[in-house]
Amino acid sequence: MRMVRSIFFLTCLFASRLLFSQSLHFETFNTRNGLSSNEITCVYEDHQHFLWVGTRDGLNRFDGRRFETFRNLPNDTNSLSGNLIVDIVQDEQGIFWIATKDGGLTRYDENAESSKQFRQFKSNPKKHNSIATNRLNCLLNWDSTYLVIGAESVPGIFLNKKTFEITYWNFDLLHFNPYKGAPVALGQMNWIHHLVEVEGQVYFSILTGSKIYRVDKSTGRIEDLRTTPEISSSIPDFFVSNNKIWMAGWNPGLYVQDNHPEAEQQKIGGINDLLMCLTDYNQLYLLAGTRGSGLFRVNKNNGTITQYKRRVGDPSSLPSNKVSCVFKDSRDIIWVGTAAGLAKYDAKTWLFSESEFTDAQTDLTILHTHRFKDGSVAVNTSQGMFLSDTYEYLYDQLNFRNRNRDINPDYLCQMSGDTFLLGTEIGFYKWVKGSKQLRELPINELTSTRESFYAISVYQVKDILPDTVNGNPGYWMAVLGYGISFYSTEEKKLYPFHNDKSNSKSIGSNLSHLLVKDKIGNLWIATSYGLYLRKKDTPLTENTFTRFINEPENPLSLPGNDITGIWCDPSNHIWFSVSGRGLCEYDGVKFHLYAPDNTVSSLRFMGLHADHRQRLWIITKNGLEVFDLTQKKFFHLDVNDGSVNTLLGGQFSNETDGKVSFAAGNTLFTFTPDVMKFDSDYPNVYLASMNVLGKDYLHAALQGTVNLSPREKYINFSVSALQYTAPQTVRFQYRLKGMEEGWNNSADGEIKYTNLPSGNFKLLVRVTNPSGHYGGEKELAVFHIATPFYYTWWFILSVIALISAITFAGYRYRLQQLMKLQAIRNKIARDLHDDIGSTLGSISFLSEAAKLQIEQQNSRGAEKLLLKIGENSREMVENMSDIVWSVNPKNDTVRFLIDRMNVFAGDLVASSGIQLHFHSDKGVEHLKLSMEQRKNFFLIFKETVYNSVKYSDCTTLTIEMKKNTRSFMMMIRDNGKGFDVNNYVSKNGNGIVNMKVRAEEVNAQFDIQSSSKGTVSTLTAFL
Repeated sequence: MRMVRSIFFLTCLFASRLLFSQSLHFETFNTRNGLSSNEITCVYEDHQHFLWVGTRDGLNRFDGRRFETFRNLPNDTNSLSGNLIVDIVQDEQGIFWIATKDGGLTRYDENAESSKQFRQFKSNPKKHNSIATNRLNCLLNWDSTYLVIGAESVPGIFLNKKTFEITYWNFDLLHFNPYKGAPVALGQMNWIHHLVEVEGQVYFSILTGSKIYRVDKSTGRIEDLRTTPEISSSIPDFFVSNNKIWMAGWNPGLYVQDNHPEAEQQKIGGINDLLMCLTDYNQLYLLAGTRGSGLFRVNKNNGTITQYKRRVGDPSSLPSNKVSCVFKDSRDIIWVGTAAGLAKYDAKTWLFSESEFTDAQTDLTILHTHRFKDGSVAVNTSQGMFLSDTYEYLYDQLNFRNRNRDINPDYLCQMSGDTFLLGTEIGFYKWVKGSKQLRELPINELTSTRESFYAISVYQVKDILPDTVNGNPGYWMAVLGYGISFYSTEEKKLYPFHNDKSNSKSIGSNLSHLLVKDKIGNLWIATSYGLYLRKKDTPLTENTFTRFINEPENPLSLPGNDITGIWCDPSNHIWFSVSGRGLCEYDGVKFHLYAPDNTVSSLRFMGLHADHRQRLWIITKNGLEVFDLTQKKFFHLDVNDGSVNTLLGGQFSNETDGKVSFAAGNTLFTFTPDVMKFDSDYPNVYLASMNVLGKDYLHAALQGTVNLSPREKYINFSVSALQYTAPQTVRFQYRLKGMEEGWNNSADGEIKYTNLPSGNFKLLVRVTNPSGHYGGEKELAVFHIATPFYYTWWFILSVIALISAITFAGYRYRLQQLMKLQAIRNKIARDLHDDIGSTLGSISFLSEAAKLQIEQQNSRGAEKLLLKIGENSREMVENMSDIVWSVNPKNDTVRFLIDRMNVFAGDLVASSGIQLHFHSDKGVEHLKLSMEQRKNFFLIFKETVYNSVKYSDCTTLTIEMKKNTRSFMMMIRDNGKGFDVNNYVSKNGNGIVNMKVRAEEVNAQFDIQSSSKGTVSTLTAFL
């Protein structure tokens, strides 16, 4: 019996070691990532698989990349009711219900108008129908009508989600039915701590009595599942799984009982701290968070535990040992809420097992990794060999010396059993696994003696390949700086092959890295300057190779010269990686180059490994690329969380028992390529914001087409994707349908457009999956930018019509002006014809009469007739002068009119003794007059002045020119004897009527007033 116990103890101890060695790696999110607070209180996954994170200072929605924060805003009912979040639930209608410890309950409808999304339920002593308390504990969505609420100081609360009526369960231990709730809460200290529903039955724990009750939802009947309290006075958290109830209590430890009344409780040992939370992990394990001891994984079958705690300096450990909640989402990702942030464990992220072979402070270079058949691993570095045990948990550092020199191991090739040929940085040696001693190999004189060979300062053996050449068994070696060599184990000779400039068929580069044999037996050598082929039947004495190098002018040549990895497939095609170019295939005729088409991959390709599923694994300077040989397609893969992507060593190890290793930094990574699968699902991409000139249009965009004004042409979009596994690999491409054909790139999901034209647009976005490939496009926003009114058809037609009307009006005006001008010309012609014709006619008549008088020798009569002829001639000349002056466009201002009036009046009064006074206001001179105005004004002036001088017997004649904003006035005043204006006849016999007609012709008025004190004539022209 004692032996059995000892065996059982050793078995448990061994199992415990295994469990503790399998460390969980966590990624931490805190306020630096956008969380509203580092103190996490609860985690919930909604129907669309977004994660909701409650904290002591606000609520956060998380999509794996960004947090959207909700908080209580003072005096704003359209916000959370409180900030200390304790529970969240989403009902059948998609409505969120948020319980707080400081503000009661909040109803949140994300599909409603932004101004009507929140409804608060707070305790108000002045309102009898308000919720009884603001300090809530938990929530349960009972059905489409009722929400059940656990709260402090109130046994239970029922909320009708349709009418918002609140009723209460007052600790009736026989029935629990929301449809029969009491209208008033009875004051009792006992209350509901935790609520869960399992297969149509509701379970809840209460504050005191260490009780868990089970409710049949169909009847409301309550069963007491434990009558013998053994935990403590309270059960803050529990879950039901496989007909068992696992409980956390206010006493240290984990407790379990069967799911039926009168069940006996049992305590699971090993956890000496208060449990704060529990969750079911899988069929085998549960997870338990503690008040100060971190997280425990518990085997539900045998009770073995694994503890995960915060490790100072380790960013992949828990951020705090104070765990407040644990949640497993639909993707099997574990979320751990702590006092210092939210921790995530995603098994899909940590695909490679890790083991540290030295401390992080050791500065070294990884040279190569070798896996032994027993499962142990040798990591060859610049600081010696690190040799692991079978499980890769413990490492011994082996430092080699020979001939007083430190020797750094490079490549291992098995000779027999535990004996290996070890290539180093200064030669090759025989080594027995585990030994710290190296043995020199005998080398007969062909190229050097053993003594001289092992005295060589540098002989870096980078690869070793067993082969038999011309009947000689031995090993090919790639020697960096010395080309390649063959060591014959029978002859004990070393056959070197270097670049020989005198031999065009020699190997073209001494910087050789890797060796591979094809299916025919030919040897292929990868170097820093090209690829070389040595045919199998080439004699050992010949330095003869076929060269493949890059020729820039030849597109059919080798794509690049720096060959970093090489492999021969079953079809005898040679595959090799070319640094900076990608992956290349040589089919015996031509080269085919393949490169990843995503933005996260690096083209600095290094080592290759082929698995048994037609895939090539490639180490790069940004993680791994996996090339599917059947699809000719790349898949990108980060190494766990991607933190070591750029530190990877250059080559994979050999494969043993399906496992392959590679190193990065101070860590060895091991995986089984054949069982690895790639997540090719595309994340759900969605519109996170739409902002136009500072105005939020997100809600409008989610509802349909957004109509924007012509000035709203500067738009900022933010898009995101629901991706929790490797969210850092997500990349976006976008375009505006209706304006762009090609795709634009966005690494962070921010999209900006400026000065967009008018029209209809659709924002199309596509996103990468974790393998780095872009999926199909998704329409995220539809919007219309209105056309400015001056570009609308009706405005353009109106403008055309207006221009046409103006053009026609201008044409008509011009035509009228021309007609008016022609009328003036006709009138002038008539005037000239009448004046000149009548005057010449009278002169002709008078001349004949004068001739007759002369013939009759009547000198007096003849003299009178000649005087009359002269008078008529002068009058005709004067009239013609007036017409010519009025027609001349140089005289179009009042200044020239005033000058002519001055001359005329001055000449007229010169011999009469009449005093002439001529006055004009400032600015009058600059007024412009038409030809007709000049003519008529001057003729009216002449006749008025002439009549005053000839007939009024005046001694003073005053002429005034005045101007205001709307008219121009000419006033002629004398101090003569006056006359009867009603019986006046001018010297031409036309009188005042004629002058008034002349005035009206030019839009003016003529008025004359006369008395015994003088006469005043006024001409007013309207401007």
